[in-house]
Amino acid sequence: PLIAETRCVRNDVRLGPERRTRHGKLWTAAAALGTIVLAVQIVNHFRADLVVEPAIGAPLARAYALFGVKIIPHWNLKQYQILDWVANAEPNAHGQGSLKISARIHNRGPRAQPYPSVRLRLKDRWEEAVGSRVFTPSQYLKDATLAAKLMAPGETTRAQLEVIDPGPDAYGFELDVCLEVETDVLSCGSDKVFL
Repeated sequence: PLIAETRCVRNDVRLGPERRTRHGKLWTAAAALGTIVLAVQIVNHFRADLVVEPAIGAPLARAYALFGVKIIPHWNLKQYQILDWVANAEPNAHGQGSLKISARIHNRGPRAQPYPSVRLRLKDRWEEAVGSRVFTPSQYLKDATLAAKLMAPGETTRAQLEVIDPGPDAYGFELDVCLEVETDVLSCGSDKVFL
């Protein structure tokens, strides 16, 4: 049998010191740029969670606002609790019957959150909704300037709601807290998600 002898010829290309330095700098710059791009992507992906952090929330919101983007934070609806409510039916200033409801809303969570909107749902004797209305914080707080601030952990506030008396069709009512999850889209605590 013939065995062919093969030779490997290795061409060592040696770079001069200045060429190695230039390649090293290019790789370092590319790695730094890649790291920055990755960090920006991570921040963009988690922006709704990061904007609620006290240290970086405000600067992050301002940075996005420069591009015309409003960040809707991921707030926790389960952090709120409606402690108690009292309802009174009486005529309002115009002589019409009105239903006045006073409730206390408590932030039982570990972080400050916005004052929630409150959804009032009027129900008939079969527990079917006969009417519904969402009150924004500026509509139910006595001091409407608080609506732009955050509700501190452990804070309890009073909500004052008033609607025209629905008459004999309404036997009861239900209160729920709601938060904006997207621009002009509310999510409420009792909303059901079907998968």
